[in-house]
Amino acid sequence: MNPRCPIPKEESLLRQIGGKAARMRFYQEVRKDFRLLAWGLGASLLLALLLMPFDTGLMALLKAHTGPMARKVAVVFTNIGAFDGICIYPTLIMLLWGWARKLPRWRRHALLYMTTILLVGLAANILRGGLGRARPGNPDGWYGPTIKSKYNSFPSAHASVAGASFAYVLVACPPASVPVGAIALGICWSRVQLERHRPSDIVFGAGLGFTIAFVFNRALRRTFSLGGPPTESTTVAGPPHPPS
Repeated sequence: MNPRCPIPKEESLLRQIGGKAARMRFYQEVRKDFRLLAWGLGASLLLALLLMPFDTGLMALLKAHTGPMARKVAVVFTNIGAFDGICIYPTLIMLLWGWARKLPRWRRHALLYMTTILLVGLAANILRGGLGRARPGNPDGWYGPTIKSKYNSFPSAHASVAGASFAYVLVACPPASVPVGAIALGICWSRVQLERHRPSDIVFGAGLGFTIAFVFNRALRRTFSLGGPPTESTTVAGPPHPPS
Protein backbone atom coordinates (compact mmCIF):
# COMPACT_ATOMS: atom_id res chain seq x y z
CA MET A 1 0.00 0.00 0.00
CA ASN A 2 1.39 3.39 -0.99
CA PRO A 3 1.41 6.05 1.74
CA ARG A 4 -0.02 9.47 1.00
CA CYS A 5 1.94 12.69 0.85
CA PRO A 6 -0.27 15.51 2.17
CA ILE A 7 -0.24 18.78 0.25
CA PRO A 8 -1.91 21.71 2.05
CA LYS A 9 -4.56 23.49 0.01
CA GLU A 10 -2.74 26.82 0.51
CA GLU A 11 0.12 25.70 -1.72
CA SER A 12 -0.18 26.53 -5.39
CA LEU A 13 -0.61 23.85 -8.01
CA LEU A 14 2.77 24.76 -9.46
CA ARG A 15 4.41 23.94 -6.13
CA GLN A 16 2.47 20.69 -5.95
CA ILE A 17 3.67 19.67 -9.39
CA GLY A 18 7.21 20.54 -8.36
CA GLY A 19 7.18 17.98 -5.56
CA LYS A 20 9.09 14.77 -6.22
CA ALA A 21 6.30 12.50 -4.99
CA ALA A 22 3.75 14.34 -7.13
CA ARG A 23 5.93 14.13 -10.24
CA MET A 24 6.47 10.41 -9.75
CA ARG A 25 2.75 9.86 -9.34
CA PHE A 26 2.02 11.95 -12.48
CA TYR A 27 4.51 9.97 -14.56
CA GLN A 28 2.91 6.75 -13.35
CA GLU A 29 -0.51 7.99 -14.41
CA VAL A 30 0.77 9.00 -17.87
CA ARG A 31 2.32 5.56 -18.32
CA LYS A 32 -1.06 3.99 -17.58
CA ASP A 33 -2.47 5.79 -20.61
CA PHE A 34 0.57 5.35 -22.87
CA ARG A 35 -1.25 2.79 -25.00
CA LEU A 36 -4.18 5.19 -25.38
CA LEU A 37 -1.76 7.94 -26.40
CA ALA A 38 -0.06 5.72 -28.98
CA TRP A 39 -3.35 4.48 -30.42
CA GLY A 40 -4.81 7.98 -30.62
CA LEU A 41 -1.81 9.47 -32.39
CA GLY A 42 -1.43 6.43 -34.65
CA ALA A 43 -5.11 6.43 -35.66
CA SER A 44 -5.02 10.17 -36.38
CA LEU A 45 -1.93 9.82 -38.55
CA LEU A 46 -3.39 6.84 -40.42
CA LEU A 47 -6.64 8.70 -41.15
CA ALA A 48 -4.68 11.71 -42.38
CA LEU A 49 -2.54 9.57 -44.68
CA LEU A 50 -5.62 7.86 -46.12
CA LEU A 51 -7.24 11.25 -46.70
CA MET A 52 -4.28 12.88 -48.45
CA PRO A 53 -5.10 11.63 -51.98
CA PHE A 54 -8.54 13.25 -51.67
CA ASP A 55 -7.42 16.63 -50.26
CA THR A 56 -7.65 18.55 -53.53
CA GLY A 57 -11.05 17.12 -54.48
CA LEU A 58 -12.55 17.79 -51.07
CA MET A 59 -11.33 21.38 -51.06
CA ALA A 60 -12.74 21.95 -54.55
CA LEU A 61 -16.08 20.47 -53.46
CA LEU A 62 -16.23 22.72 -50.40
CA LYS A 63 -15.38 25.81 -52.45
CA ALA A 64 -18.03 24.98 -55.06
CA HIS A 65 -20.81 24.75 -52.47
CA THR A 66 -20.02 27.78 -50.32
CA GLY A 67 -20.20 31.50 -50.96
CA PRO A 68 -18.87 34.82 -49.57
CA MET A 69 -20.92 34.52 -46.37
CA ALA A 70 -19.22 31.22 -45.52
CA ARG A 71 -15.86 32.92 -45.81
CA LYS A 72 -16.93 35.66 -43.40
CA VAL A 73 -18.10 33.08 -40.87
CA ALA A 74 -14.85 31.17 -41.35
CA VAL A 75 -12.83 34.28 -40.50
CA VAL A 76 -14.72 34.55 -37.19
CA PHE A 77 -14.01 30.92 -36.29
CA THR A 78 -10.37 31.26 -37.31
CA ASN A 79 -9.99 34.28 -35.02
CA ILE A 80 -11.51 32.29 -32.16
CA GLY A 81 -8.93 29.58 -32.81
CA ALA A 82 -6.02 32.02 -32.67
CA PHE A 83 -3.78 32.04 -29.58
CA ASP A 84 -5.55 34.94 -27.85
CA GLY A 85 -9.04 33.66 -28.67
CA ILE A 86 -8.58 30.08 -27.53
CA CYS A 87 -5.93 30.45 -24.82
CA ILE A 88 -5.57 33.94 -23.32
CA TYR A 89 -9.23 34.99 -23.08
CA PRO A 90 -10.61 31.74 -21.63
CA THR A 91 -7.73 31.63 -19.14
CA LEU A 92 -8.37 35.20 -18.00
CA ILE A 93 -12.10 34.57 -17.68
CA MET A 94 -11.52 31.52 -15.48
CA LEU A 95 -8.95 33.35 -13.36
CA LEU A 96 -11.17 36.41 -12.84
CA TRP A 97 -14.21 34.28 -12.07
CA GLY A 98 -12.21 32.23 -9.58
CA TRP A 99 -10.89 35.32 -7.83
CA ALA A 100 -14.23 37.14 -7.84
CA ARG A 101 -16.15 34.16 -6.49
CA LYS A 102 -13.29 32.87 -4.34
CA LEU A 103 -13.24 29.51 -6.11
CA PRO A 104 -9.71 28.03 -6.08
CA ARG A 105 -10.78 25.22 -8.39
CA TRP A 106 -11.49 27.71 -11.20
CA ARG A 107 -8.02 29.20 -10.79
CA ARG A 108 -6.49 25.73 -10.99
CA HIS A 109 -8.47 25.02 -14.13
CA ALA A 110 -7.23 28.29 -15.65
CA LEU A 111 -3.62 27.26 -15.06
CA LEU A 112 -4.13 23.73 -16.36
CA TYR A 113 -6.11 24.86 -19.41
CA MET A 114 -3.41 27.34 -20.39
CA THR A 115 -0.71 24.70 -19.85
CA THR A 116 -2.63 22.24 -22.03
CA ILE A 117 -3.05 24.69 -24.92
CA LEU A 118 0.61 25.75 -24.76
CA LEU A 119 1.82 22.15 -24.65
CA VAL A 120 -0.28 21.10 -27.65
CA GLY A 121 0.54 24.26 -29.59
CA LEU A 122 4.25 23.67 -29.04
CA ALA A 123 3.99 20.06 -30.21
CA ALA A 124 2.06 21.06 -33.34
CA ASN A 125 4.48 23.84 -34.26
CA ILE A 126 7.54 21.62 -33.80
CA LEU A 127 5.97 18.92 -35.99
CA ARG A 128 4.82 21.18 -38.79
CA GLY A 129 8.10 23.05 -38.88
CA GLY A 130 10.01 19.79 -38.99
CA LEU A 131 7.84 18.23 -41.71
CA GLY A 132 7.44 21.37 -43.82
CA ARG A 133 4.34 20.49 -45.84
CA ALA A 134 3.38 23.26 -48.27
CA ARG A 135 0.13 25.11 -47.62
CA PRO A 136 -2.66 25.14 -50.22
CA GLY A 137 -1.80 27.45 -53.11
CA ASN A 138 1.74 26.06 -53.26
CA PRO A 139 2.87 22.83 -54.94
CA ASP A 140 2.10 20.07 -52.46
CA GLY A 141 5.27 18.62 -50.99
CA TRP A 142 7.42 18.28 -47.89
CA TYR A 143 10.19 20.84 -47.47
CA GLY A 144 11.11 20.62 -43.80
CA PRO A 145 12.67 21.47 -41.56
CA THR A 146 11.67 25.10 -42.07
CA ILE A 147 10.22 28.08 -40.24
CA LYS A 148 8.52 29.57 -43.30
CA SER A 149 4.76 29.87 -42.80
CA LYS A 150 3.91 28.67 -46.31
CA TYR A 151 5.53 25.33 -45.46
CA ASN A 152 3.83 24.92 -42.07
CA SER A 153 0.67 23.11 -43.12
CA PHE A 154 0.83 19.66 -41.48
CA PRO A 155 -0.51 19.48 -38.83
CA SER A 156 -2.81 22.48 -38.42
CA ALA A 157 -2.03 24.31 -35.18
CA HIS A 158 -5.57 25.77 -35.11
CA ALA A 159 -7.04 22.27 -35.32
CA SER A 160 -4.60 21.01 -32.68
CA VAL A 161 -5.52 23.58 -30.05
CA ALA A 162 -9.21 23.27 -30.93
CA GLY A 163 -9.00 19.52 -30.32
CA ALA A 164 -7.09 20.15 -27.08
CA SER A 165 -9.69 22.63 -25.85
CA PHE A 166 -12.47 20.14 -26.53
CA ALA A 167 -10.58 17.34 -24.78
CA TYR A 168 -9.90 19.48 -21.71
CA VAL A 169 -13.55 20.43 -21.31
CA LEU A 170 -14.66 16.84 -21.99
CA VAL A 171 -12.57 15.67 -19.04
CA ALA A 172 -13.16 18.64 -16.72
CA CYS A 173 -16.84 19.42 -17.42
CA PRO A 174 -18.55 16.97 -19.82
CA PRO A 175 -21.85 18.90 -20.19
CA ALA A 176 -19.96 21.92 -21.54
CA SER A 177 -18.18 19.77 -24.12
CA VAL A 178 -21.13 19.99 -26.56
CA PRO A 179 -20.88 23.74 -27.30
CA VAL A 180 -17.08 23.67 -27.06
CA GLY A 181 -17.01 20.75 -29.48
CA ALA A 182 -19.20 22.68 -31.93
CA ILE A 183 -16.81 25.64 -31.77
CA ALA A 184 -13.84 23.31 -32.26
CA LEU A 185 -15.47 21.85 -35.38
CA GLY A 186 -16.08 25.38 -36.65
CA ILE A 187 -12.42 26.25 -36.17
CA CYS A 188 -11.32 23.15 -38.06
CA TRP A 189 -13.75 23.82 -40.91
CA SER A 190 -12.63 27.45 -41.17
CA ARG A 191 -9.03 26.52 -41.92
CA VAL A 192 -10.08 24.49 -44.95
CA GLN A 193 -12.67 27.06 -46.02
CA LEU A 194 -10.02 29.79 -45.99
CA GLU A 195 -7.63 27.49 -47.85
CA ARG A 196 -5.00 27.67 -45.14
CA HIS A 197 -4.92 23.90 -44.64
CA ARG A 198 -5.92 20.69 -46.37
CA PRO A 199 -8.40 18.25 -44.78
CA SER A 200 -5.62 15.81 -43.86
CA ASP A 201 -3.80 18.60 -41.98
CA ILE A 202 -6.97 19.17 -39.97
CA VAL A 203 -7.59 15.51 -39.19
CA PHE A 204 -4.11 14.87 -37.84
CA GLY A 205 -3.97 18.22 -36.02
CA ALA A 206 -7.29 17.68 -34.25
CA GLY A 207 -6.37 14.10 -33.34
CA LEU A 208 -2.96 15.18 -32.07
CA GLY A 209 -4.39 17.92 -29.87
CA PHE A 210 -7.26 15.85 -28.53
CA THR A 211 -5.12 12.83 -27.66
CA ILE A 212 -2.32 14.74 -25.92
CA ALA A 213 -4.74 16.94 -23.96
CA PHE A 214 -6.97 14.02 -22.96
CA VAL A 215 -4.12 11.89 -21.63
CA PHE A 216 -2.30 14.83 -20.00
CA ASN A 217 -5.37 16.04 -18.11
CA ARG A 218 -6.59 12.63 -17.09
CA ALA A 219 -3.20 12.04 -15.50
CA LEU A 220 -3.24 15.40 -13.74
CA ARG A 221 -6.75 14.96 -12.40
CA ARG A 222 -5.97 11.49 -11.07
CA THR A 223 -2.76 12.76 -9.49
CA PHE A 224 -4.15 15.86 -7.78
CA SER A 225 -7.85 14.98 -7.42
CA LEU A 226 -8.87 18.08 -9.33
CA GLY A 227 -12.43 17.06 -9.94
CA GLY A 228 -13.83 17.50 -6.44
CA PRO A 229 -14.44 20.58 -4.29
CA PRO A 230 -11.57 22.05 -2.28
CA THR A 231 -10.86 20.21 0.96
CA GLU A 232 -8.53 20.70 3.90
CA SER A 233 -5.74 18.99 2.00
CA THR A 234 -5.18 17.42 -1.36
CA THR A 235 -3.15 14.23 -1.40
CA VAL A 236 -1.07 12.45 -3.95
CA ALA A 237 0.38 9.00 -3.75
CA GLY A 238 4.07 8.84 -3.07
CA PRO A 239 6.58 6.07 -3.64
CA PRO A 240 6.34 3.07 -1.35
CA HIS A 241 8.37 3.29 1.84
CA PRO A 242 10.43 0.36 3.03
CA PRO A 243 8.73 -1.54 5.86
CA SER A 244 9.76 -0.33 9.28
